[in-house]
Amino acid sequence: MTPRYPKMEFGSVDPHWSRNSELAQHYNAASIVPSHIEPYLVRVMLKAQPRVASHDPQLSRDIEVFNKQEVEHCKRHNAFNKMLREKGYPGLIDFEKRLAAEYRDWLENRSLRFNLAYSEGFEAIGSSNAETFFQVLPLLERSADPAALELWKWHLAEEFEHRHVCFDVYHTLYGRGPLAWLYRCWGYLYAYRHLTRFMDGVADYLIAIDRESMSEAQREKSKIRVAGHRKMTRKRDLKQMLTVLSPFYNPSRKRPSAAMTAYLASLAPPG
Repeated sequence: MTPRYPKMEFGSVDPHWSRNSELAQHYNAASIVPSHIEPYLVRVMLKAQPRVASHDPQLSRDIEVFNKQEVEHCKRHNAFNKMLREKGYPGLIDFEKRLAAEYRDWLENRSLRFNLAYSEGFEAIGSSNAETFFQVLPLLERSADPAALELWKWHLAEEFEHRHVCFDVYHTLYGRGPLAWLYRCWGYLYAYRHLTRFMDGVADYLIAIDRESMSEAQREKSKIRVAGHRKMTRKRDLKQMLTVLSPFYNPSRKRPSAAMTAYLASLAPPG
């Protein structure tokens, strides 16, 4: 694990940065989440770190790198989302305010255990999605803007790199017995439902704006593409879910693909 500080510019990126505009909009919807969940994750980790440090100094150091990576993810997605708002989707700000308010409420009014379980749920989703993304990346690269793809390549590769941190923090503080496993699974399912519903809502807003300028035939084709994408996504998610819900699940046992390893190596800082 290492912090990285890539330079990215999104001024020339079109919101429809993929030939499949609905696919681009689903990724655009997902981009809203890091702007608000990453600061939330950092705050959760800062609450847990003093308790972790006395049990596992190395994990405490991992938290520091984790936090640095997440802060950078937030900054880049803030810039990307600003581009989306300025290029025809100002209503995104309402979704952002709602998500930010939810995370503030959870930090103030819910237990550290809940926040850690939710955080680990998000990280489990992220590392699984990273694996899928790098599998289909050669197809995406044929028909997508490299600047938009670079954001997701970097972000998801680092999500996979720090995949163990929230999991290890949760189990360091709450053990590895049956109750800890059940609560972790509940946190994962809670995170999955919460984030899926949120991102689908954002995608529906983005695509509805697009359809205002479509013909009736184009709108019907758009609906078919959205339905196909979501069906494929839910099928993938179910397969990932069965892995994450296993009592034997441990993200540290996952190994990065050759493509992911090579990509991260290309981003390594000098020296």
